[in-house]
Amino acid sequence: MPKPPRIPYADKIVHFGFYFSYTTLFVLSFGKETRWIQPIKKVYLWALVTALLLGATMEILQGLLTTTRSADSIDMLFNTFGTIVALIFIARYKELFK
Repeated sequence: MPKPPRIPYADKIVHFGFYFSYTTLFVLSFGKETRWIQPIKKVYLWALVTALLLGATMEILQGLLTTTRSADSIDMLFNTFGTIVALIFIARYKELFK
């Protein structure tokens, strides 16, 4: 059976997509639930902080606790990129999410 074609940097695309999705869902969930308590900018900040902490923790734990995985700073870069792009997207197209 032939091997499927290899997609270059597929794991980076997955990192970007996961953190884009995580951030979007975070803002949509907490933005609606807390809009009467706090401004949306605080929700954006919390989304950024939690995404960065989650990504950093996962990468550090991969490097420390496993023998089959390694920590990768480029993965963290794509995690951060996905988060920032999601925040920009939501801020730009906030009318779609009301």
